[in-house]
Amino acid sequence: MLAINYDAYFEDLLAELKALVRIPSVRDEATASSEAPYGQEIRRALDYMIALAQAEGLTVQNYANEAIAIDLPGQLATPYRIDVVSHLDVVQAGSHWTRPAFEAVEENGKLYGRGVNDMKRSCLLVFYAMKIIQDYKIPLRNQLRLVYGSDEETEMLDLEPYLRQAGQPDFAFTPDGVFPVCVGEFGAITWEFRHELAGYGPVLELSGGEGANVVPSQAQARLAGDYQEPLQTYLDQKDWPGQVSYQDGETHLRLDGKGAHASEPQLGINAISRLFQTLGEALDLESFSELGRTFSPSDGSGVGIAYASPEMGALTFNLGQVDFRAQSAIKLAVDCRFPNGSHSDELKQKIQSLLPDWQIQASFDVPVTLEDADRPAIQTLSKTFAQHFPEESQTPLIGKAVSYSKKVGNCISFGANFQQDPEVAHQADEYVEIDSLIPLLKLYTESLIKLGQAKEL
Repeated sequence: MLAINYDAYFEDLLAELKALVRIPSVRDEATASSEAPYGQEIRRALDYMIALAQAEGLTVQNYANEAIAIDLPGQLATPYRIDVVSHLDVVQAGSHWTRPAFEAVEENGKLYGRGVNDMKRSCLLVFYAMKIIQDYKIPLRNQLRLVYGSDEETEMLDLEPYLRQAGQPDFAFTPDGVFPVCVGEFGAITWEFRHELAGYGPVLELSGGEGANVVPSQAQARLAGDYQEPLQTYLDQKDWPGQVSYQDGETHLRLDGKGAHASEPQLGINAISRLFQTLGEALDLESFSELGRTFSPSDGSGVGIAYASPEMGALTFNLGQVDFRAQSAIKLAVDCRFPNGSHSDELKQKIQSLLPDWQIQASFDVPVTLEDADRPAIQTLSKTFAQHFPEESQTPLIGKAVSYSKKVGNCISFGANFQQDPEVAHQADEYVEIDSLIPLLKLYTESLIKLGQAKEL
């Protein structure tokens, strides 16, 4: 392999990563337009990558302002097309940060910021890998293409304009998972549950959660009357963090939890579940106790869908958001990840049989995916990873996180996290280790070169 001076790219890579993290690319309907379908900040992130690519003389194509594709010049007439697919959007910051979420704080060898791990580090690692291939004039026989989407964290519709025009690639990977390779993913559903709530007592309003795919870190309630004493007593007995206050004839209650990715709900503390339990038990409001028993179990047992397959493991169920106003319906957003042997229609039927009075609507529904770990392209990535990180596990994985492999054909996930890394995606104080940048840059560059030169995929 050609001797490449990777260290020469470090300072620019780190500076560009900090700049990208400082763009708060959260979906924002309030600033959405035809020029910015998912909001102005996400459009800024797309424009940032466009400017980087154009500055390097790379070819850029814009697909309906929802996704961009970056190619090496003069690379179109090739046997195969290989897409490397990343997303520039991030989830909301949420609460409990000890550092500013969008200032790219560097501290003790770590870079902190929302989206730095999921997945702006990867966005720039693969970009710099392509830059190195161009700088060193490394010959390729296949077309390498970087694809950047802008709405992976919500509905994942952003790649549709690209795929309609460009078609599916011959092979693809997304650096949005865990090493060595993730050859399959659980199915995933986002449900909205809606019900006319009775027996809500003095409760005027409920709110909480950053998104269905995040374990909620905070939830709030507003009540008519003074309920400070029983609520505070209950929180003290449970030793649960939160706040109770009384003003202008209303009690305000806040429960604090711990954010986590919905695919790993056991790593978080669900603030909405605690809110339901507090209202139910402290104020003897059975409607909320019932909501807690039904929607809090993270294995889905409360709605009758607990299930595990021998190949992939157990289903997960995350109560991610609540919205309620007195004299109106309560709305709950739920994220469910399910293994092979089950499917979304069957799961919904089971839930509906237990909750016949609830309206259940799926806003996102993707099936289980599984690729052949023995196909040549996947073996190329696996062997390259083993050469760079021989001390790590080399067993292919099945993932619970939802990635672009749900939308892009022939796609797996390939890093950029290691199995022993702490789970920081979607959590407060999300970070990456700065000393991970150069080892990962070496891995991704060599992987792209090998795929680009491969005779079969």
